[in-house]
Parts: sequence; structure tokens; C-alpha cells
Amino acid sequence: MTASQNDGSKRLREGRVDRLRRKPLVRAMDQHTKTIFVPRSQAVPRGMGALFRALLGKLKRPVVRTSEQEIAHGLEIVRLKSPTQLAGALARALAAKKSLDTTRQVEMSFPTEVLAAATPPTVQERELLLQYVAELKVFRSKCEHTDTPLTQAVHGGLDLWIALFECVGHADKFATAREIWTELERGRTEVEGALAFMLRRAITDIEKEYLTYVPALLAR
Repeated sequence: MTASQNDGSKRLREGRVDRLRRKPLVRAMDQHTKTIFVPRSQAVPRGMGALFRALLGKLKRPVVRTSEQEIAHGLEIVRLKSPTQLAGALARALAAKKSLDTTRQVEMSFPTEVLAAATPPTVQERELLLQYVAELKVFRSKCEHTDTPLTQAVHGGLDLWIALFECVGHADKFATAREIWTELERGRTEVEGALAFMLRRAITDIEKEYLTYVPALLAR
């Protein structure tokens, strides 16, 4: 590799790191995204079932897992599952990505460029991914205290992204990230129906666009 190629590769990696640190740009929200993160304490319960869920939500403790436990949980979600079950898991993951892109629930940007790269992340990028995981865990705990179908889907999707980024953030676990994504892809053909069923409504054009997302780094 020539000196000029080395310089170009270095600038590309530095650009990826800089964009990962930036605050996310909020894309245009559809009407369903604007109100999904209303805390249960601010929502008006409808019926005794909703009131019971709201009270139960206040008593729930946040999920606390080690890195190894997060990865094990991600593997548990996808291993030995049918395509229909995997479609539900993939739908939740992509619904979570949409929420991360279109709301300011997390300070750091979703690492789209790192996941689109032809090479594994650098040491610096892996460190930033693990910082991002910490922010995702805070967001996940917020989702535990809301009560809408979309937010509950996002909560399940965050479990997968946390597991994936824990894997990518630890070089010796990179193959596991690819294993998780390869399993999720088995549900691709049913993903639109899975999301519509989960949300109990027709999905929007923006949601359909998000359901086509594939992180090239993990799909190779």
C-alpha cells in the first residue's frame, strides 16, 4: 500500500470516529414516532388493565446485565428460532434503529458508517461503540417505563443492538455479531408483516424504508 493510500485510509477512519461522536441528525418523524416515549406517569391509563400495567411499570427494576450476559441474551433471542420468530426480532431491531435516528433519546449517533465499513472497527471505534452501548442501556430503561406497542418493540430491539455492539466492541467476539445478524436475516421475508402485527396497524412508508436496512459489516 502506498503512502497516499495509507493517508486516505487514515482520514476515512478518523472521519468515521468523528461522525460517531456527533449528535444525531433528527430525520423527519412520522406521526407515530412523535409520541411514543411519553412516560407511563404522564399517560392517561385507559381501563383497569392499563392502570395495572402502569403501576407494575413503576415497580419494575431496570435490566442490568454484564457484557457477557448481554451477548448471551442476544444469542438466546436468535438461536433455534423459526423464520417467523426471527422476523419479529428483526422488526424490533429495525424499529429501534428508526427511533434512534428520529428522536434525541441518545446523545451519540447510530454508528451507520462503522457498520457499513469494509473492515472491522479500529480500537478507537470499538471504545466509542462501548460508550454508545452505555447510552443505549439508559434509553432501554426509559422504554421500560412507557406503554405503547412501538416503544415495547423498540425495547426488544435495543436488546439486540446492545448485544451486537458488545460483540463488535470486543474484537474476540466479532464473529458472534455476524452469527446473530445471519440468524436475523432468516426472518427478512416476513419482517413487514411482523412489524405491522406488533404495532397493530399498517406500517408507514418511513418504517418500510427502515425495514430494508442491512449493516454490511455484519452481513458479509
